[in-house]
Amino acid sequence: MSLPRSSPNRIAYYRDRCQPMLTQRDLAQALGIHLNTLKNWERDGVPSSADLYRLVELFVERGAMTTPDAALGFWQVSGRKAFSAPPELFGLFEHRDQRTYALPVTPGLPAGSWLPFHRNALFVGRTAEQHWIIQAFQNGHTAVAITGIGGIGKTQLAIEFAHDAGSLFTGASSGSASRMRRLSRR
Repeated sequence: MSLPRSSPNRIAYYRDRCQPMLTQRDLAQALGIHLNTLKNWERDGVPSSADLYRLVELFVERGAMTTPDAALGFWQVSGRKAFSAPPELFGLFEHRDQRTYALPVTPGLPAGSWLPFHRNALFVGRTAEQHWIIQAFQNGHTAVAITGIGGIGKTQLAIEFAHDAGSLFTGASSGSASRMRRLSRR
């Protein structure tokens, strides 16, 4: 089936193929945006590469988008302007045959830990990334940097990981690299 080039049909096309199928309201809620924002995206295109990435990521996680070619095609026509496809886009399809990872963790933060963020009830997927983080710690690394373009969920991933695996550590803290540098200079 040939898809129209316009953004509204592309977003609706993949939204309808999610498992389970998503309404506009469901998709807006899953992305943490207002329903009117999603309607604008469907009409005018997605305004930023970060938002576009979040859409692709959700469509991949929900089984609607199954190939890198489909993701690239969506990426090329669904932005309000042309955005270069980030390398992370193709990484969404690595290890798709290994959809579930058992994290060898006990949920909860260590006593006395402070994390200024609560769990996100709408957080889905990202188990592969959580698995890679736990593997890094199990392989002897003492720190892990989560990198990527703005808005793709790096902070959410770190928060979920801390809540899922926090009990494996003696303490948990959160902060930006620039703030940590300022603190270490005092």
